This record gives sequence, structure tokens and C-alpha cells, in this order.
Amino acid sequence: MKIKYILVIVILLLSINKIRSQNLKGIVTYSTFKIENNDQKKKKRSNNFVLFDSKIKEEVKKLKLSLVFSEDKSSFSCIEPMHINEAEKRIHFIARILQKVYPKFYTDKIHSIEEKDLGGEVFLVKRNINIDGWKLINKKKKIGNYICYQATRDYSFTDRNNMAKINKQTVWYTLEIPLPYGPKNFVGFPGLVLRAQEGNLVYEARKIILNPKEEIIINKPAKGEEISEEKYDEILEKAAITINNKIKNSSLKKY
Repeated sequence: MKIKYILVIVILLLSINKIRSQNLKGIVTYSTFKIENNDQKKKKRSNNFVLFDSKIKEEVKKLKLSLVFSEDKSSFSCIEPMHINEAEKRIHFIARILQKVYPKFYTDKIHSIEEKDLGGEVFLVKRNINIDGWKLINKKKKIGNYICYQATRDYSFTDRNNMAKINKQTVWYTLEIPLPYGPKNFVGFPGLVLRAQEGNLVYEARKIILNPKEEIIINKPAKGEEISEEKYDEILEKAAITINNKIKNSSLKKY
């Protein structure tokens, strides 16, 4: 009997969430920052590098990341600031690269698309949305006015030096906004992701506006070739081989 009651409660909660998600739309502004350990803080650097590094850190603090969502789709990107000169634009560009927020992201309830610029050629990398490998943990905390639940995974990848790496990833999502969207590719969870962390890099919601009066416009990226993640990895690998061969040939010509 207890099991039946539990099943009824779960079905009711899912039904309530489905009703609440209908016609729900909003805008979330995120900030991004890095959590530095003691070893990173103690590294000795030249005065010039410290000055340059401090400018980038200041620019990182200014970065505003925007997630715009409706019931059936979302778009995540960095809000372009007004810059006075080219030097400021370069600092901004470096800050976005370091925080991994240079491309744009588009998500519907089945696929996510990441805009990638490879040497001036634009690719739209398409992935199926799933949270396989993620552990949904019954651990919660409050972010702003929302109760959030934790999910974690160890993400395996290969770095530029072809070395196998493991990146610890953690997200906090809220069932109070029952839509599967979030910053970057942190999507597919039972609720909106308000905080995501990969390694020492953090994205955290600072402002949430639900059902704003102004019209929500979410455009699917149209510029660029739409390809799978596997195909993009192949293109990236070929590009890396070509660059390495050019470096080797130029080195041999010197002798």
C-alpha cells in the first residue's frame, strides 16, 4: 500500500511540474569565475604578466552570460559589452576564451547546438540531450530564492597534447523551474540549472526574470555547417595534424 501511495505522489508531482512548465519563459543572467587553489595563488609571475592577468580578471568579473528560454527551447550566450578601443576588445576576447563562453549555445528538448569558430569557418556542433553518466544526488541548497538539487559526474576527455584527463563536473538545478535548460551544455536535468562547475570553473545565476512582459526571441543558429560532435572532433584532429606538420617543415627548413 505504501508503494502505491508513493507512486501516486510522484505522478502528482510530475503532473504539477508539467502544468507549471507550460508557457513558462524567462531570462537568467549568470556570472562566471574560477576557484583558485593555494598553489595557483602562490605562483611567481613577472610584473608585466601580473598587470596583464589582473586586467583579464577584471574583465572576467564584468562578463554577463545570458540564458533566454521558453517552454520548448533556449539560447545561451555572452552579452556583448560596449568597448572603447581594440585593446579592450582583445582583453574581452581572452576573458571569454578562458571562461569557455566564446561560442553561442542553442537547446531544444532533444538536441543542443554549440557554435564553433575554427579559423574563420563556423560549425554548428549538434548533440543529443541526455544526462547519462550523471548521478542525481538527494543533496540540496538554496540559490537565490530557489531550492536546488545536486548532480555530479566525472567527465573524461583528451587534451590538446592527446593526454587523457578527467574533469569533475557538478550542477545545481531547481525543480521550481521545471525546464531542462542551463548554461552551455549543462542541459537535460529535471529543472533549470542555476549553478554549474567544471573543474575550477563556475557559472552561477545572479538574476532570474520569469515571464517578462517583453517578447522572448530565441533564434536557432543558421550560420555554419551543422555536424555531429564526432565529425567535429575528426575535423579538429586533422587541423591539429596539419598545423603540427607545418611547424615541423618550417623547423627543418632552418637547418
